[in-house]
Order: sequence, then structure tokens, then C-alpha cells
Amino acid sequence: MRMSKKISLSIFLIVLISINAVAFSPLCIDEIGFEPNIVYKNNTRDILSDLVTNVTAPRYFYNASLGQDNTVYAMGMCITKSEPTACSDCISAAADELKSCPNKAEAYTWRSAHNALCFARYSNRSFSNTSALDNEIHPLYEYNSEAIKTNLTLESFEYNKWNPFIGRLVTKASTENGTLLRNRKYYATGELFLTNYQSVYALMQCIPDLVSELCKSCLVASEQEYKTSACRGTQSGIIAQPRCFFRWDMQPFSGAFDPDRKDQNKRSKKISTTIFIAAVVLAALLSFVLSAVVVVLVFRRRNSNSPPDSLNRIPRYSLQYDLKTIQAATCTFSRSNMLGQGGFGDVFKGLLQDGSEIAVKRLSKESAQGVQEFQNETSLVAKLQHRNLVGVLGFCMEGEEKILVYEFVPNKSLDQFLFEPTKKGQLDWAKRYKIIVGTARGILYLHHDSPLKIIHRDLKASNILLDAEMEPKVADFGMARIFRVDQSRADTRRVVGTHGYISPEYLMHGQFSVKSDVYSFGVLVLEIISGKRNSKFHETDESGKNLVTYAWRHWRNGSPLELVDSELEKNYQSNEVFRCIHIALLCVQNDPEQRPNLSTIIMMLTSNSITLPVPQSPFLAEDDSYFISEVSSVLEKFEDEFESSNRKSNWLDVVSAQVCFNSYFKPNTTYDLNSRLIFSSLATNVTTHKGFYNSSIGQHPNRVFINDPAKQGELDWTRRGYMSPEYAMCGHFSMKSDVYSFGVMILEIISGKTNRSFYYIDGSPSNLVTHAWKLWRTGSPFELVDPTMGESSRSNEAIIRCIHIALLCVQEDPVDRPMLPAAIVVMLTSNIDTYRLPLKHE
Repeated sequence: MRMSKKISLSIFLIVLISINAVAFSPLCIDEIGFEPNIVYKNNTRDILSDLVTNVTAPRYFYNASLGQDNTVYAMGMCITKSEPTACSDCISAAADELKSCPNKAEAYTWRSAHNALCFARYSNRSFSNTSALDNEIHPLYEYNSEAIKTNLTLESFEYNKWNPFIGRLVTKASTENGTLLRNRKYYATGELFLTNYQSVYALMQCIPDLVSELCKSCLVASEQEYKTSACRGTQSGIIAQPRCFFRWDMQPFSGAFDPDRKDQNKRSKKISTTIFIAAVVLAALLSFVLSAVVVVLVFRRRNSNSPPDSLNRIPRYSLQYDLKTIQAATCTFSRSNMLGQGGFGDVFKGLLQDGSEIAVKRLSKESAQGVQEFQNETSLVAKLQHRNLVGVLGFCMEGEEKILVYEFVPNKSLDQFLFEPTKKGQLDWAKRYKIIVGTARGILYLHHDSPLKIIHRDLKASNILLDAEMEPKVADFGMARIFRVDQSRADTRRVVGTHGYISPEYLMHGQFSVKSDVYSFGVLVLEIISGKRNSKFHETDESGKNLVTYAWRHWRNGSPLELVDSELEKNYQSNEVFRCIHIALLCVQNDPEQRPNLSTIIMMLTSNSITLPVPQSPFLAEDDSYFISEVSSVLEKFEDEFESSNRKSNWLDVVSAQVCFNSYFKPNTTYDLNSRLIFSSLATNVTTHKGFYNSSIGQHPNRVFINDPAKQGELDWTRRGYMSPEYAMCGHFSMKSDVYSFGVMILEIISGKTNRSFYYIDGSPSNLVTHAWKLWRTGSPFELVDPTMGESSRSNEAIIRCIHIALLCVQEDPVDRPMLPAAIVVMLTSNIDTYRLPLKHE
């Protein structure tokens, strides 16, 4: 109800009425055309139960999804400074309320208790796509009917005090500058002084997944609801919407304000002293009455307009730290405080003056690449809020120093436990399983539930941090990329990441997506189960090319539990480990489309009722059906003949190179000249190097390029399409790696297409090597030939010989490739056409 226009001031008789407990009835929403089935209902029940355990300090927010075909999205939140137990009880009650809407597509509710205010919601649609619907949902509100008592009319009070106060609060709550970043985004509190004894306390908060503009829009809508509803002018109330809420009260409510009664007593004492002095002066010196009154009025006005001491003591966390603070916290980056090395510099432990522990990531001054990563990580991580992601507290940029400040995670990274013989015993199966599930939840948040769709691109054991409870937190977002909501894939000329974790399509073609992170997750799961690094697996077990193929072989042979870390000593649930291996192999399938998404993975991990599909072969896996029997040992014979011939360097010159290439290119073209030069220099240098000659001629796009050891640390467009699978996937390189590169180059010369860009020309998810193999297998190798070479080239046997040799060079298994470059030279210049058949390439 609205109050009267004129309200008298009654300081001593005022009755303060506060909303201490409010339980809104849940708002249950139907959607036309959507009929919840039993699977959707079960998923709703399960994910609401998850809210109770996951809405925890310090962020008091959780956002997740469950299910694939009947996906349920849910979120829960408590206000900052809530007592943990009160928050848990509040969320539990809210979740129970929502379960009263079992046949609805969507529901939400707000609950208020003395020590907490909380929110819970579920929907059949991602919350990133519900803005339009949210605007149509009428706000929930509760209030008491007692009016705020001032000596002003309601209109005058609102114009002079209330409206400016609320405007400042909206701005503060909807911008980064007004947030308590360590706990919550889009949060603000304020106190409006009515008299020296009376104030209105207000709080505004948005869910942290909103962008600033949407948060402000939601809070402005709440303000308008206040002005046009019966809430107007009341002493306390709550206005709640699906994405924000607004609460006000005449008493400082717990969970947002911690009133200091000493400060209030101190203020009252000052006022009483002033009144007493004024009375003495009036009695003694009447002539000074006017001046005394002026002094008192000025004092009171200054006191009422200044912010209270309790508000000044609320910590105002900012994203930016000054360098002196960081240096003091880390003892000037003392080596004794070093925790390890991150993606672009050293990481130190720090201790702030208030006793808070922090982790400080210091950018290496020599790393130009790191500047980009720093800017990327700063802008990204500040927008992310999840219990399984490491929290960023701020940054520092002064002079040449570029520093990120994170929450301190005491148990450091997973790799320091998993691959350290003296520590891995601390990881029993229960902890390992917890790490697997928690990591999956963190990545799911990045892919689906965060305000941004993010591909991590460097998921590995050293980027999984463990807190005091061994809860995993995904870290290091320097390599991450933001996707549009509707974007499924991107391409890059600069491949980043770590050998052993990078998906095949990303390494070979520069194509990355959420399925690239799924592949990395699959490798990580196999490492957690086995206790062995994928990238160094060949050093401990010669029977497998890498951990992935080793796991696949045991799976195919019916012995997957042979993969399990011996440190576990049978102290694990066999069916649970078996299921995790199964899921990991689904994640590392060669075809990215066959890999499950993270929401499906979490369902697979947490529910035994789901039947898992049969995994397909991963990249580079052994499969006997792929092999064709060898028909001769001609190549070895060529090697023997070449070594006994004592021929020297110049016998493969421009003329011999033309056996395959010269008559089919336009004369005097740059590409033709480059190819002649590279083959000429190849023959000149092959004997000297006793291996393949690494060189490059020309510039893109007519550049003939094999390899450049000086640039071994980078993977860019000049190298990626030429890298052998074993080097790309595991970091293993040898002379056979150069043989592979040479084979790719032959195919490029014949087809006039680059291996990397062929994906776009052909229009199907394959590269030039795979396409050449398919044409060879179907008996149509001449379809590969560049049409600009003329019709006569389509029947030339020299071209068939070159394609045959190229396919021998690009076989997946390096053992099957020609043994010596000299043998390739003999094959190119010999008229003998009996060569071994190339093995199948997928």
C-alpha cells in the first residue's frame, strides 16, 4: 500500500519492522511444445541436489547442466557474507521448493532467512539464451506496510535522497569497480542516513554470469518495480527477478552488513556532548547563541553526509594491485617462495598484510608471446566464477612488470602428485575419481555454463591445481580462446598447447573446438588412472607408441585394468575404473564428432544407468585390419646397392628431379624454381648430413618448406602440415620425421594444393595426405594431379611412381617409412616399379 503524502518525524517512538524471513512461492513456468519426461524429471532432481553441496564459500554461486537429450540447466546463489551453514540451509529449502514444480520446463525462487538470502533456478534452456524470457517474468516481491518516517513529503524524500541513493547503488552493483571480486561480482551495499539515529540499508546483486549491461538493466527494472508497486516508501522489502534482486531494510541485515554498535554509541556520545555544550553556552552567553547553533548544525550536517565507519571498513577489492604490495607479499619474488613455472613465467606464494595467502604469476620479461597471454588471461579469468576454476584476485602492470594474482591453492598441481613416486601414494582411487569429475565440471562450465564460451586449449596435469581438500581447479588460461555461443569450430595458423594433450585435428590442421578440450581431458583421465605421462610413455614402456595407443591395445585385448597404476594395489572399484577408461577412450577417438561433450561425460561419470557407446580407434592406434602384407624387401636392397656404389653428392640434380616434376609445371614460375632448388640442394647435402636435409626456399604461398630446427618451439603454418604424427602428438622426432615431411611436399607439388588448406578446397574433414590415400586405394591416383599440368600428365607413370613414394613416406608408423633418404633418391631415379605397398592411412 502507498503511504500518505506527509509523514511526521517521531525519533523516539519509531517502530522498526524488518523482513527477517521470506519464502516466495516458486514461480513455475510452462513452455509451449515442451513436455518434461521421466529423464528430464530425474535430471532436475539430481542437479537440484547438487546445488546444496556446490553453492559454497567464497563465491556462493554454482552454475551447471546435466543430461544430453533432456538437458537441465541449474544455478544457485547466496548473498556475499552469508554464513556457510545458513547458505546451505537456504539453498536446500529453495531446491525443495522447486521440486514442487515437477512437470514444468522452468522454475525459480528466492528465499530469505535471518542470516542468508538465496536463489535457485532450473530450466530446459541454457541461461545464456533466456534473456528475452526473463524480461517477461514478473518480479517477485515482499514488503511490510510500515512506511519510512521522515519530515519530508514522499516525493521530496525520493527526489532529494532516495533516487540519488538508488542510482548510485545500481551503478556500483553493475560495474567492476563496485564488486567484491574475491567473493562476488555485481554486488553492492549502501546506507542512506535519515537522521543520526536512523538509516535505510540496501543491497543489490546480480548473478555473476551477466554482462554489466544486463545486470544494470535488471536492477533498473527492480527500481521501477519499487516505484510503481506497493513497495514504495516502505521500511523494508525484497524485489526478486530471475537474474537480480534488491533488498532494503531499516536494520542492518546479517549477510550484508556487520553493524558496529561501538561506532553508533560513539556517534551518539558526540552528539550528546555537542548538545550539552550548546546548552551551557546558551545559559551563560546569550550573545553566542546564534554562533553555537551554527556550529552544531554544521557539525551535524557533516556527520550525516559522511559515510559511516562501518561502511569504510568494508574491503574494496580491486582488480589492480600496486607493485609494492606484490613485492612485500612475495619477499621481492624470493626463490624460497617460488611454487613453480607457469605458461609464461614463474609462480610465487605471497602473504598479504591481512594474512591472506595468494599465488603470484610473474610474466617473464623476455617473453613477447607472454604479453598476449597475460592480456588474454586477465580479461578471461576475471569473468569466470566456478568452484573448479582457480579464482583470480587481480593483476599488476607497472613498468615492465606484468603480474597476475590468484587465490592460493595449497596442494599445487596434479602432476606433482601423479608423476612423483614419493607422492603418488597420496592419491587413492577416491581422490583420483574426485579429480576426474571435478575437472570435467570445470571444463563444462567453460564450454557451456559460463557467460563466455571458452576453449581452454592447454588442459594438462600441471594446469590442474588441488586445494586443501584435493578439489581440482582448472588453471592457466593464457592459451584460451573465446567462442561465440553459436560457434562450433575455429582455425588458427599458430598451434599452442603441450605435446601429448593436443588433439590430432588441431595439430595437423589447426582446427580446434570444444572437442579439442575433450581429447585433452581423455588423455588426462588415462594419466590419472595409470600414473604415467602420455608424452614420456615410450621411456617407460616400449610396447606402446604412447599412453593412448597402449590403453587402446589393452582395451581391444580385453585387459583394460592392466593400465591401472600399481600404486593403487587393487584398492579401487573395478567397475568404476573400467568405466573411466571407457570414457577416456571415447574422448580420444580420432573423429572429433564421435567424442562426447562434457555434459554427456559428466552424466557418464556419475550415472551407471547410461549405456556407453563402443569407442572407435584413436589416432595412431594399432589395428591389424589397417595393414597390408609387404610384397618385397626392395627398399632394403636399394639401400645396400646405394651404400656400395660410393656415389657422391651431385647425382640427384635438377635433371633427376625433373624425372617426376619438370615437364608438368609452367616454365620459369616461382614454384617451379623453388622445387628445383630444394631438390637440387637435397641431393647435394644428403650425404653430408647422413639424414634428411632441412631447408626452406621462397616465401608463402610459393614456399617449399620441410623443417627448420631453429624454430622447433613454434607450430605455425609453415610447419604444421608437414609434421609427422609421432612428432605432432608425442614430441618424438627422428630422421623418419623428415621423411614424412618430404612425402607431404611431393603430394603438394603434384596436386598444387597445400596439406593444411586442402580441407577447405575439398570440403570434407580430411587433409591432402588422407585424400591421396583414398584415391590410391580406389585406383584413381591421377585424380590428385594438378589440372594446370595438362591432360598428358594424367597417364604419366613417373607421376604414379612419385605418388607411390610419397605415400610410403607418409605412413603413420615411422618404422614403415623408407629407412634412408638415399633409398628415396634411388626410388625416384630408378625404372624398377616393384615397391612395397603403402600401409593404410586414415
